[in-house]
Amino acid sequence: MKKDPKFETEQEEREFWATHDSAEYIDPAKLQLVSFPNLKRSSDENAVVFSLELVQELQKLAKKKKVTWEKLVEQFTRDGLQRSSQQRRKAA
Repeated sequence: MKKDPKFETEQEEREFWATHDSAEYIDPAKLQLVSFPNLKRSSDENAVVFSLELVQELQKLAKKKKVTWEKLVEQFTRDGLQRSSQQRRKAA
């Protein structure tokens, strides 16, 4: 087991872990399960605001399909983007 590296900056740490295998530094016997109940969503996610009426309609349809309304919106978006892409290719 290698000794834990020390870093001056976060960038230095990023560069180190991009080129090193963490398995050489972590003892599996010392791993512990942890939870982060107050962890906030990543800024990689986006928020979209819908009217209450639209959300209610989405919820009804999602219930029939046995999925969350958020997953339904994601699927609709993915399908719409795919159709749009296909139409652009046909037009080109």
